Amino acid sequence: LHPTTQALTHPVAAPAASRPPWVRRPAAAAMGNHVFLGHAVNYCQDGAAMLGCHESVKFEHTAKAVMNLHNIESWNAKSLVKESLRRQSELANKSPLRYINVQEGLAFIQKALSKDWFRGQGMQIFTCNPGVHITREQFVDVCWEMMNKVKDDRQRAIQCNAKDKEELYEIFDSMDFDRSGVLSTGEWAGGCSVFFKGSTEECVKAVFNILDQDKSETLTMNELKEYLKPFLKAMMPENASALQPMLLKRATENIFKEMDKDHSNTIKADEMLQWTQSGHNIIDSLAELIDREVYTLWMQNNKENARRNFNSMGGNNMQYGNQQGPNQNGSPMNGASPMNGASPMNGGWGNSPMNGQYGQQGQYGGGPQ
Repeated sequence: LHPTTQALTHPVAAPAASRPPWVRRPAAAAMGNHVFLGHAVNYCQDGAAMLGCHESVKFEHTAKAVMNLHNIESWNAKSLVKESLRRQSELANKSPLRYINVQEGLAFIQKALSKDWFRGQGMQIFTCNPGVHITREQFVDVCWEMMNKVKDDRQRAIQCNAKDKEELYEIFDSMDFDRSGVLSTGEWAGGCSVFFKGSTEECVKAVFNILDQDKSETLTMNELKEYLKPFLKAMMPENASALQPMLLKRATENIFKEMDKDHSNTIKADEMLQWTQSGHNIIDSLAELIDREVYTLWMQNNKENARRNFNSMGGNNMQYGNQQGPNQNGSPMNGASPMNGASPMNGGWGNSPMNGQYGQQGQYGGGPQ
């Protein structure tokens, strides 16, 4: 493989023989390289901001220190979810769920989960109570019942068979971005409008209604964060766990600001729709932010480490400069990156808040009506 292609498909550190001596070698996760460290840093940042002395603990300083402490190198974020996106696209184009309108599908699921026999087994996730999830078996059971009871938009029974039921397990797995074995609020919100039929507006409203936990018809920053959390986590390698809370906070603030057009500190459904119709989607926005922020901080750490080593050696003709990350091309944001057209999920089938492929908009098969 060409070095650039190899770097994109295998986002790992450069081999020791080609790595400059002042770029530190990857090490096993050091003590403290855990999400709890990132949460602790976020709490410190919030407290410092309240006291008016947040400059010393701002994101750029704290994230760079954590990366340096744990030898975290730059990686290609979207490559870590590329297979899930590809599989979602493949399954969405053949599942009988594509014949069910997204609003009708969600209404059926909420009604089914309100029954006594299903109560306590997943209802909370669909009504967006935080911290509650739905398991693989629960997802398959309710979707299989729906496919056998709900009619398509021509009021005809949906044809489905045993193979379609088996594929519901695969659909669940493609939605389970963080591989936790349960669907979170964000994963369900993103997945439902990939697999159900609907226009961009219908699908965005469905996502919004799932995320709107308190039914206030607006989204808070915490509600948006629940949406972003599983996708950002899936884009993070295990050795970068300590960065997860910091990058999640950074991404939530940035995307919230982009959506909040009227500066009301809340997001309305039409603002999310406007953001989506302007060409944005969650997957690409997160991947671009992770790649940009991590790559920039990684470069700064390399230069500072090189400068320290240079000074400690008395300046003996040591060369240092712009070191390239795992993408081997100077930046993960150039044209060779899968987020710039190489991925089949990059806006090829309409605009959506998650990944550009929202809603099965055609009569039968996902094409335009």
